[in-house]
Amino acid sequence: MGEKVKESLRVYYYFRIILMKSFFLSKKELMDQFFHLQVLVKRLGILLLMYISLQILFYVFNFSAFGRLTFVEAFKIFIGGLRFDVTTIIYYNIPFILLHVLPNPWREKRFYQITLHSLFIVFNYFALALAVSDIEYFKFNNKRLTVDVLGMKDAFLNLFFQFFKDFWFLFLIFLLVVVFVEFFYDKTKVKKSLKLKINYPVQVIVMIVVLAFSVLGARGGLQTIPITPINSTEYASFSNTSLVTNSPYTFIFSFKVRKLEEKHFFDEDSCKRIFSTYHKYDNDAIGKNSNVVIIVLESFSKEFVGALNDYKGYTPFIDSLIGVSKVYPNAYSNANRSCKSIAAIMTGIPPFMDDDIMRSLYQSNCFLGLGTAVKQLGYYTSFYHGGLNGEFNMDRFGYLSGFDHYFGKNEFGNDAYFDGNWGIYDEEFFQYFANQLTEQPEPFCSMIFSLSSHHPFNVPKKYKGKFPKGKVEVLESVGYTDYSLRQFFKTASRMPWFKNTLFIITADHTFGSYDHISNKYGNPTTEYSVPFLLYKSDGSLKGVDSTIVQHVDIMPSVLQYVGYKESFPGFGKSIFSNSENRRSFQYLNNLYEIHDKNFILLFDGKESKGLFDIKNDLKLEHDLTKMYPDVKQSFENEIKAVIQTYNSNMIKNKFCLTEL
Repeated sequence: MGEKVKESLRVYYYFRIILMKSFFLSKKELMDQFFHLQVLVKRLGILLLMYISLQILFYVFNFSAFGRLTFVEAFKIFIGGLRFDVTTIIYYNIPFILLHVLPNPWREKRFYQITLHSLFIVFNYFALALAVSDIEYFKFNNKRLTVDVLGMKDAFLNLFFQFFKDFWFLFLIFLLVVVFVEFFYDKTKVKKSLKLKINYPVQVIVMIVVLAFSVLGARGGLQTIPITPINSTEYASFSNTSLVTNSPYTFIFSFKVRKLEEKHFFDEDSCKRIFSTYHKYDNDAIGKNSNVVIIVLESFSKEFVGALNDYKGYTPFIDSLIGVSKVYPNAYSNANRSCKSIAAIMTGIPPFMDDDIMRSLYQSNCFLGLGTAVKQLGYYTSFYHGGLNGEFNMDRFGYLSGFDHYFGKNEFGNDAYFDGNWGIYDEEFFQYFANQLTEQPEPFCSMIFSLSSHHPFNVPKKYKGKFPKGKVEVLESVGYTDYSLRQFFKTASRMPWFKNTLFIITADHTFGSYDHISNKYGNPTTEYSVPFLLYKSDGSLKGVDSTIVQHVDIMPSVLQYVGYKESFPGFGKSIFSNSENRRSFQYLNNLYEIHDKNFILLFDGKESKGLFDIKNDLKLEHDLTKMYPDVKQSFENEIKAVIQTYNSNMIKNKFCLTEL
């Protein structure tokens, strides 16, 4: 036993001597152990400087979206931006950081440094390219770039040269970024002659400390959970949060497969009492056996329609149609993306996820779509979109919603009318639509989604100069699509099915630009304002109705109109039923919105972030929670019930059930 103790003591003293020798280093020896850490800090510092510079450029190019900042506002945004920048840099450089601090005898070798540089280029130039591209893309998207941009992959090759032509300055900015980064990276190169002696105990400690701080930086601080985009509200008003985050961060944040979290704000019965998704219409059909045509216009903001405003506008045909239609001036889309809006219209389910349904974990769920429901009444169903087949999975979602027949660019079959970017020009495709409807058995329920009023806003050569351009770049193509719609109605009015058809006309979302026709637009209270009208050739639907209407109201409205008497789920309300206490809701950037004609409430999924006057406080600067606590509570309860119902039934795949 004594020999074992002596042996243990020898090992202990021997280890202690080695440890002491390891840490009693000369100044030069100690600095050598921190050499690669210094190189790492310099290289990451180059990136941080670049991120800050691109944030400033982002603000300058989108100044009209955010307005002038006070010094205090700018300082807070800068501090919050640093937090997100550090997080982003660490995420994109995990292997780069690890290889810098991993103790090994090859770090000064040329092949090792080439490997590090290659990793630096691959990950960081991709991230910086995202940041540069969003300087302009933000204007169209109204939010920081996310993974849904990958839905455009099929059109990318068609659009590349057009993008280069329109946004050549972004390519120049990116080139300057690369030159700047490479110039300073070169200053950090490790000399070939350098040979450092490795002190492994010190190096291991350095590695552990660096990795610990990296984890801390990636989380964004010491808080319980890692930062998410909603943390940007700690540093800026809701309208300015995009100045705090950055595009490489929002892209990688949105890229992970996200599961919905089941909420338990209320017990099941209380939840249903607050917000019911149960619909059943026993009354006689208003339009039994009527055909239904739903026309969704790309990026047609309400502000473009003169008849819905106090100026001339850019849609003369829609203006004329409004005079003989039932018009809803308080109409809203439920999303700011086409794929999400189309899904809301087809299913009556709002897009309460960052991903659109067809790119989410729940893409295989069952949905009782509009097409599925009307087929039970003997309807023929079809969906038309002149775009590239498969784009954003719209054809697949049409089938999932019960629209049995899809007609896209391939079915049109004549590339002479291909716009060179997205698909078939609107005029020809609307004519194709009109003639196709004549061949369909009645009654039919058909939907068409236009495309020409989408960047790059091409109009056929024969119409160049025919439509006013205004100061917003989309307006010429808006005029062209409005003209195409006029030609469609001219053709359709001669068809035998025309008199027996209900037309519903709306837009998928607003145009996300910050050049506006009127100063009452371009703020959080109008970013979802779209035209919405019902037309029947016999004049039975006419007048102005100030009822709040949203896209998820279309499905229950159509089903009540055609006499669908079975129960079905839906988050909207029929516009042919009770119009009291109607509210609209949206979700964007981890923030829910619910509003009526007077107030809007912002809710982050856990608590309310403010109640605002939707008429007089356009930028949502004055929280009225304390002034109107009952209103705040009513709005909060409803949006909680909506979220709880949505999450639960999406997770449990219960959207096919007739009662939720």
